[in-house]
Parts: sequence; structure tokens; C-alpha cells
Amino acid sequence: DKKGFIECMGYRKGGRIYVKCYTFPGRDELHRRGFSEPLYKIADIVEKGSGLVPEEHAQEYKELMQKVEEILRVCVVEVK
Repeated sequence: DKKGFIECMGYRKGGRIYVKCYTFPGRDELHRRGFSEPLYKIADIVEKGSGLVPEEHAQEYKELMQKVEEILRVCVVEVK
């Protein structure tokens, strides 16, 4: 889809529940901003089927996610 989309995920941190949503621009904009490379690296790090990041790759994953979040609009909401 060239128009873009929103993807959300939930997680727990410090005993609280949060939802983080990413606004993805259209495909052409993602490519122009260099989004593909970090996304493919993240996909290689995350364990297939489990969605978990192996401990030995935690720092690399964190750095890649920071790059991704610089490219995308991000909104985090605490669920009460």
C-alpha cells in the first residue's frame, strides 16, 4: 500500500501496560528515508515465531529501534 498504515504493539514495563503505535508513511517515503535496512536487520534478530529478542542481540536491537523511531511517528499510551 502506497498510502501508509499504523502498526501498534503492547508491552509491559515496570509493572505497567503500554501500547506503542507507529505511523508508517507510504512505501516511497520509507524507501527515501532509508527505513528498509534497519527493518530487515530487526527481522533477522527477532526469533522467528516467538517475537523475542535474544539477549546477545539486545543492544543491537535497541539501537536499530532508535533509528526506526527517528524515521516514523511514534505514540505511546499507558493502559490503565
